Amino acid sequence: MKVLNQPQISFFSTIFFILILINSLSLLGQVNEFDFKTESSIEYDYTRHFSFQAQINPNLYNTQSIINGTFEYAFKMQDYWLSLLASYKNASINKMTVNNSTATKVSDDQFGQAKAGSLFNIGIGISLETELSKNLFLSNNVYEKSSAYLTYSNLKSFNQDFMGIGFVTSFSLYYKLSSFFSIGPIFTYELHSVKRKQDNDAETSSHRSLTLSFITTGIDFSVNF
Repeated sequence: MKVLNQPQISFFSTIFFILILINSLSLLGQVNEFDFKTESSIEYDYTRHFSFQAQINPNLYNTQSIINGTFEYAFKMQDYWLSLLASYKNASINKMTVNNSTATKVSDDQFGQAKAGSLFNIGIGISLETELSKNLFLSNNVYEKSSAYLTYSNLKSFNQDFMGIGFVTSFSLYYKLSSFFSIGPIFTYELHSVKRKQDNDAETSSHRSLTLSFITTGIDFSVNF
């Protein structure tokens, strides 16, 4: 039986994310009517933040196959945040994409046994912070952030450089430790279209392209000021 070569999100993180989403949507029209019994003693007023994220493959059998370190800087623009992103990943290439032998110049067997490649991307995006999840956890110290970024992406693998454009979206659930610090889980999905340089005039774009698609999850630590 053929095993699909696609990133798999773990059961516990899937249920956790769906529970938050369903609960938030169901309470969207009731936020102003909800009587909170817990009050926050933490002041919550800032216009900039740094975010440090450490993530792995959520598949519990292959957690180290994708290791993702991300830095984000954001500043507030009315209701939204303008965010700058820099990210580096050390990953098994077959956990991010399927083999295009004309692009990688290796067989499927060699591709499956390949050592880790590296993916670097920088980008710009927007984020939205909301407080819908405090209804679920009955705490005014809980809030969430949804983000989307457009990136420039550079994959190094098989002694070649693949470059292109990517899309990154993430969801963070924060708990406020103080007026300056927040921490919580983060879930990220990434999609990148990259290609290597043309070897000859006969090569088409599809002959030298790879599409990367994967999920990571981990911890997001934010410094707010």
